Amino acid sequence: MTKSRILTILFPMALIILGITAYFTRAAPECPPCVYNKLILDTSVTIRIFDARPSDAEAAADRAFEVMTAAGELTDRYSPVSPIYRINQSEGQHCLDDPDSTIPLNNPAAQTTVPKELSSLIDRTVVYAAKSGGAFDPTIEPLVTLWGIGGVNNLPSAAERAAAVKKVDYRRVATGEGQIFICDGFNLDLGGVSKGYAVDKAIESLEADEISSALITTISSTAVIGDKPDGTPWRIGIENPRQDQGPEIIADFPLSASKTVSTSGDYQRFYERDGKRYHHILDPRTGSPADGFMSVTVVTGLPATDADIISTALFVLGPSGAPGYLATLEDTEALFIDESGAITVSAGLVTGDVAIETNIQGTSE
Repeated sequence: MTKSRILTILFPMALIILGITAYFTRAAPECPPCVYNKLILDTSVTIRIFDARPSDAEAAADRAFEVMTAAGELTDRYSPVSPIYRINQSEGQHCLDDPDSTIPLNNPAAQTTVPKELSSLIDRTVVYAAKSGGAFDPTIEPLVTLWGIGGVNNLPSAAERAAAVKKVDYRRVATGEGQIFICDGFNLDLGGVSKGYAVDKAIESLEADEISSALITTISSTAVIGDKPDGTPWRIGIENPRQDQGPEIIADFPLSASKTVSTSGDYQRFYERDGKRYHHILDPRTGSPADGFMSVTVVTGLPATDADIISTALFVLGPSGAPGYLATLEDTEALFIDESGAITVSAGLVTGDVAIETNIQGTSE
């Protein structure tokens, strides 16, 4: 799909788009749609089910929440029962200093047995890390810990950042079927993919319960099942999280069941010091919060897991690198908001089956 034509729109700072939400032009009956909310993965999760009796819908939503919780536990590096925790606590494999050297896989002490779905997920993150030139990196844990954004909110020195960057390199991880091999001194953090992965597991659960019309969102990741019962398209709205009062939807677009959406922005976890914002999306290559964008929204035909990774990678690559990487991805479009408030929309969001409409008036449910 060509990305040759780009549309750029300038908005005042008050209209900067930095979030996604399910958007509807009119209020829906109480049930259906049956709406359920729960806090999972430190974020608010909303499931809307349109085609089931309230009792059946509630049971299906409960099961979807359960699998999302399990997905979060699988990827939680802080929990002693999580395989990621065990990997990070393992001895690790002594590797050569050359990151291009092959990781020896014959040391039993250096391998961690994990569920096959986790080794597959980690393998996927490593593949994307390579394709993005390390803009997304599953071994970013040392930097996440160093900055502690959303917790201790450190402001590390240049020397501290440089030392941590040396322990971030996706090439120091190898996977086998149900096995993880990692070089000593390197640790995993799957925070950049956990929400998208959980959304995919929830979609699988709802489909297993024969739900044929539903929407699920974690605010940053969104996916749908089927069509709305009235035949109208799903609407996904882009909102400005910096508004003072109430949600402000300033752009929206239709979303088919074959698409997923992910937004990465500098508003989800951050702190400010001396007038500068320090956010949680860290550049593995520099050791500092990525700069250049305030928000990146991805619309893709790939699973939510992939969308989550892609939006993070594009955000980190910034205005100079993101368009080139986006051009390598099939069935994937993006909306970028740079630090000046300029909105850049890839060609498919203007001319394809997804269209951006700005300054849409309506209400957000």
